[in-house]
Amino acid sequence: MSPALLPTLHVVPAYSDNHVVTRAHLALFAKDGKLRCHFSDGASKLLAPHVVGVRTDFYVVKDEGGRDPSFEQAMSGSEGSAMDVLRDIAGRWPLSGDDAAALAEYLGLAVVRSPAFRAWYDRANEEALADPETRASSGLPDDVFDQMAQELRSQRSRIEMMARLISRMATLLGSMHWTLIRFSSPRLAISDNPLVAVPLSVGYTGPAVGMPGGVEDLIEVRLPVDPRHLLLLSWIDAPDDTPIVTGRHEWIRGINAATVMQAEQHWMHRPGPTPPHVADASPSLALAIYADAAAQGARDGRRRKAAWTAVAAVRADEDDWSTMRLVQAAFE
Repeated sequence: MSPALLPTLHVVPAYSDNHVVTRAHLALFAKDGKLRCHFSDGASKLLAPHVVGVRTDFYVVKDEGGRDPSFEQAMSGSEGSAMDVLRDIAGRWPLSGDDAAALAEYLGLAVVRSPAFRAWYDRANEEALADPETRASSGLPDDVFDQMAQELRSQRSRIEMMARLISRMATLLGSMHWTLIRFSSPRLAISDNPLVAVPLSVGYTGPAVGMPGGVEDLIEVRLPVDPRHLLLLSWIDAPDDTPIVTGRHEWIRGINAATVMQAEQHWMHRPGPTPPHVADASPSLALAIYADAAAQGARDGRRRKAAWTAVAAVRADEDDWSTMRLVQAAFE
């Protein structure tokens, strides 16, 4: 995907409600067309996937001429193959070729379309623009810098950065070792920040460990696929044909606790009894499964080094200094 996703603005009344989690992915957690959705105020409702994980004009550039939904449309067009993989992930496991590539791109999209990314982007942008060294290093007159800073705070600039980071995040996450964990009961949950990042420095998740900020300090990344399957990404130096791992019942509480802690507004699960989700922390699954190999790989493993080399080689038309500044910040 290219940052050239934003053509000349035109009036389009649709796409004003944007999904931060793909509704086809949420549908994998549904029963009889409904999800149990829990809100931050403690309330819960049975809702259809198409009305869950929605933000108004989250990816839409607005101007006097109307709305430009190009980014949302481009994302929708690239998700079909990945959804085919997720629906039959156990049957296709281990993934390779086009299946792995499609899912890696979806993971990159999942990062940049999330509320956690927006919070990271806005914070990193403001911190950089407020730093006197940023102004000095730009070499621009003050009035020109101020105009550029205004543009960098715009929705269009945010979306262009999202487009630029997709390929890098897909390369990084696609280079990690993938483990599919299958549970005997359908008790996994998902949230409006579906990817859960576990930092190496502490070995467990806390609230809003957002990506892309801090991706160098990762021991693992988790994606709930459906109520029974969890995709675990780690840095172990092992072949990519690891058989499906049978999940332990005692892992479910910690996994769901991390999912709930990541939620911005709501988290969801298959209708029925509320799955266990209360825990003080969610220890690393990679450590539980692969022991010291997980930590060693995350610190200085061959896979990790190769992944960062590959990420550095990805080019996304990042020629201007302001774009490079934020791209580099994303991977610090």
